[in-house]
Amino acid sequence: MKYKGDFNPQSVLDPESYEWNPLDSSMKARLDKQKYISPSREQSGVTYPVSASYLPAPSIHRPIEGNAESAGNTDKEPNGEVQAGEDSEEEAAEEAESVALFDTGMPGILSKQEILEQVNLDMINIRLFGAEYVTSDLMSWAEGDIDQPNSLRALFAGFAAAVGPEIAQEVLVHLG
Repeated sequence: MKYKGDFNPQSVLDPESYEWNPLDSSMKARLDKQKYISPSREQSGVTYPVSASYLPAPSIHRPIEGNAESAGNTDKEPNGEVQAGEDSEEEAAEEAESVALFDTGMPGILSKQEILEQVNLDMINIRLFGAEYVTSDLMSWAEGDIDQPNSLRALFAGFAAAVGPEIAQEVLVHLG
């Protein structure tokens, strides 16, 4: 929604203090360089930690052995050969999708510990092809872990963290 910055006056919300700050040329330049900015944190002199969850996590995707096309950092040449190069936009988007919600530092999201204490992830109601189940009925449910960003367990934990424990236990999630 970068186009909104072309209309004046504009403001952006500080994600930590919930105060509005003017979206001026200085703020735009800083947002182009950093994905996460908190003017209130900067004014208080607190720096962003180097290992902060604001930084993207490394991808968990691994190339399938012997399959050069699935390996990261490769570009296919017109003659069919694969050569080392930069990640494609599609691969970069895939990496971004593999970041667990708990690792984003997003305000208002329950922590992993809070979810584990307050929500029975095995009993979230789902509707799949017209029939009703709970998440533990899914075949791959036991295989996943909350720390694996693309596992079903992690996806439902992120969902519960976003909507809260009361809604997560009462809602019926339609999957297909």
